[in-house]
Amino acid sequence: MPLRALLDGKQLYSFLHLDDEWQQLKQNDIRKRLKMACCDRRAIPKTSKLGTPYFAHHKRGDCSSAPESAEHLYLKSLVAKTAIEFGWNVVTEQRGETPDGEAWVADVFCSKGSSKLAFEIQWSYQHREEFERRQAKYVASGVRCAWLYRLHAGREYTDSDIGVSANKSAPTFQLTDCTH
Repeated sequence: MPLRALLDGKQLYSFLHLDDEWQQLKQNDIRKRLKMACCDRRAIPKTSKLGTPYFAHHKRGDCSSAPESAEHLYLKSLVAKTAIEFGWNVVTEQRGETPDGEAWVADVFCSKGSSKLAFEIQWSYQHREEFERRQAKYVASGVRCAWLYRLHAGREYTDSDIGVSANKSAPTFQLTDCTH
């Protein structure tokens, strides 16, 4: 569920709107002009169970963006807001590809000068091989990537479980789920 949409061709970020502005976007005359940045279909402004504003597809269609948990949305918006506060240019759900043409989508993509940094929020379980595969795409693209991932069932992961930080090429940060 994206945090970014288009209104009359201009990018909007859900997390940058105050409550009254967000409510205005939900009015029919404006809502009908909102488009998803990922596929140009109509967008519907919504609010997650944790209070995070986001955009949903009016009708799903053939878009490749996948649903995200309320926790994933919240963390993604928190990272994006923080990066903006520190002067980074931010694009959520940024699409890119490696020099060999392999596609990637960063949860939060930050740039400042020649520096490029992706943040991946990994709330669902992911095998080590998948961390490595995805990390390799960022490395090939000249993008540093930091991983924020949830500990599952109270298990403490090690660098060898994740695989991407064993050589310090990718910072990883463990998050615990405080809602359970």
